[in-house]
Amino acid sequence: MAKEVKKQEQGAGAPSLLDNIEVASNNEDVVLLDKVKELEATLSDRDSRIAELQEVVKTQGEEAVRMGDLLESKDVIISNLQNEISSISKVSSKVVESEDQTIVRFLLSPAGRFKLPYNVGQEVALHKEVAAEVVEARYAELV
Repeated sequence: MAKEVKKQEQGAGAPSLLDNIEVASNNEDVVLLDKVKELEATLSDRDSRIAELQEVVKTQGEEAVRMGDLLESKDVIISNLQNEISSISKVSSKVVESEDQTIVRFLLSPAGRFKLPYNVGQEVALHKEVAAEVVEARYAELV
């Protein structure tokens, strides 16, 4: 009888080892499946993040194009304003000579000696007598 119990114990021990191997194999499969699911979730997150970043890059590219257009239009506006300023200054800088006035261009500043509010290079119409005096002192020249 003792031999029979030992045989049953030995026989019973073999299937339990196979059961342990199957359980271990099933546990490894579960762990591997969990890891696969984690990797798939990570890939999905990465793909969605890449899509978001591509949208940001596209938006920034469109913004850069719009900013370039604004800069070009700004340059055109500046150029137009400079042309207007130069045409206005040409019109306003023309001095009209009358019968009792002479046009002179100042070579030196007349502010100190003659108490006149003009600058060097400025062309103005002065009374003939004042113009003659300023030209004679070589502070201006006749235009």
